[in-house]
Amino acid sequence: MSEFSNYKNNFQEFVNGLQDCYIEKLVYVEDLEPTFDKASLPFEFRYCFSTTFVTDKGSFLLHTSQTSLGYETFWIDSNKAINKATSERLINSKVKTVSSQNKYTDLPYKLSIELEKGILNIYAAEIYDDADKMYTIKVNDEMVFVFDDNHEAKKFEESITTANMWLSAILVGTISSEKADKH
Repeated sequence: MSEFSNYKNNFQEFVNGLQDCYIEKLVYVEDLEPTFDKASLPFEFRYCFSTTFVTDKGSFLLHTSQTSLGYETFWIDSNKAINKATSERLINSKVKTVSSQNKYTDLPYKLSIELEKGILNIYAAEIYDDADKMYTIKVNDEMVFVFDDNHEAKKFEESITTANMWLSAILVGTISSEKADKH
């Protein structure tokens, strides 16, 4: 079996397991000291190393894993012990639908879970900044972005535009400050 088939099968097993299950809570292992100014971003999210789904079918640790081509995508370990949690969120809702989006080589970078009580959007992504505080967002990268609010996920997606293999984001605050400097 090929490497990409392993990733796809692992993800599909997780998606199949989520169908019609009851999610009790999400347990986060967050990076509480990112290299960028998270508060300056025009969207709110959890910036995680991993997220554990505690469900009526067991626990599922979602994190990213790098392929031999250098792309990161989701990898899920079933029934792993939860350790080093930084926070958690009670969900207490049944899953209605699960969908994903792929960007490169058919590996998912986005997972959307519609619940009876809202929508969770989860991305395999990373934010890079330079000395001028210009941000670049790359999908199929090493961190797990969790959006508890669908409106915030839409703001995230509106902040990025496709450019070659990178999704680049020039944030509103940076654009505004540059315009102000020119006047």
